[in-house]
Amino acid sequence: MREPPELADDAIAAALESSFAIRVTALVFLPVGNDAASWAYRVQAAPGPAYFLKVRAGAGPMPGAAVPGHLHRLGVPHVLAPLASSDGAPDVQVDGFTLALYPMLDARAGAEGGLSPRQWRQLGGALRQLHALPLTAELTRLVGREPFRPTRRELIADLAALLASAANDALASELAGFWRARQGVIDGLVERADALGRQLARLSFPQVLCHADLHTWNVLVDADEQPWI
Repeated sequence: MREPPELADDAIAAALESSFAIRVTALVFLPVGNDAASWAYRVQAAPGPAYFLKVRAGAGPMPGAAVPGHLHRLGVPHVLAPLASSDGAPDVQVDGFTLALYPMLDARAGAEGGLSPRQWRQLGGALRQLHALPLTAELTRLVGREPFRPTRRELIADLAALLASAANDALASELAGFWRARQGVIDGLVERADALGRQLARLSFPQVLCHADLHTWNVLVDADEQPWI
């Protein structure tokens, strides 16, 4: 997100002090990420290191923090887990938001420079362990189950409707023309994806943990060339 959430810095600092015994000397909003319901901060403690703070809209368990915490406790390597709060939780709630605190890595995204063969093998090994772990009752409750239907499927029809009324905008008109010229291909892809999704939904699969959005922009490589999911 490019703008900070409607959550006061003082409230964030107070929550970090009470839940992690961290006295915040600087809280810097980071305009990064594509999740419209999440925000990021750099937290400087005194005395102490810097931390990465993820703020999520809504008060409640954050699966994206609970799952890495569970994996870290079980010894799965290369998983960046949140720090546990004073009561052992992977996240804390404050004023309608959920906060998860992580170590601040000196790292680059895997997409920036790519991954070496060794790093790909390390990631593959970590994912193999992840998929082999049994689910706990709590994690089964927290994580979603794959419905084999894109969550934003309806946007295709919405976008088509918007483009149909885009005559007064030159850029939108150009996109509309591109879309109409390929309407048959687009419709065929959508129908094929829906058919495959229905076919998969009728089958039975073992339930395992998955990253669900694993690509090299979501992999960090630290100063020691270690990859982190």
